[in-house]
Amino acid sequence: MFIKGVFETTVTATSTTTTTTAFSFEWYTSGSIVAGTGSAGSNSTELTNPYGLALDSSNSLYVADRSNHRVQKYQAGSLVGTTVAGQMNAVSGSSAAYLNQPGYLALDSSNGFYVSDCQNHRVQYWANGATSGVTVAGNGEININYNEYTNNLFVNIKGLLELL
Repeated sequence: MFIKGVFETTVTATSTTTTTTAFSFEWYTSGSIVAGTGSAGSNSTELTNPYGLALDSSNSLYVADRSNHRVQKYQAGSLVGTTVAGQMNAVSGSSAAYLNQPGYLALDSSNGFYVSDCQNHRVQYWANGATSGVTVAGNGEININYNEYTNNLFVNIKGLLELL
C-alpha cells in the first residue's frame, strides 16, 4: 500500500493571523509497478532487494538494486532499467567500476549521484554517464572513525550530503 500525505491549512483573522497545518494519512489500496516485475532477478526488467530511490528532474527513477550490486535507471513510463553504476551482470567487487550492496542514493543537479556502497564501506560518486565511481568517503574499513564509512547517507534540507 502507498501512503499519501494531505496538508490542510486554516487561516483565521483576528488581531493576529494564525496558521495551523494538520497532516493526515490516507491509504492507497492499489498501486502501479514503476520498476521491477515483482519477482527477483538480474535482467534489465528485474530487481533483487531494491533499496534506495531517487528521482531526477525528468522523473527518471534511480534504484539501488542491492543484491544485484548495481544502480538501475528507469526512464519515466519504462519498465526496462539501464545500469548506471556497478555491473550489468550483478557481480560485486571493490574496484571503482563495481559496487557491493548499494544502499542509499543522492542525485546532484547534473544527474550525477552519490551511492552508499555498503559492503565496501565507502560512498562513491558517479558522474552522469561515467563507467566508474570515485570514492568520496570511506576507506574500505568498517570502523567508526572520521575517514571510515558505515552505511547511510542523505541530502539535508540545505542540499548538503550528510553521512551517518
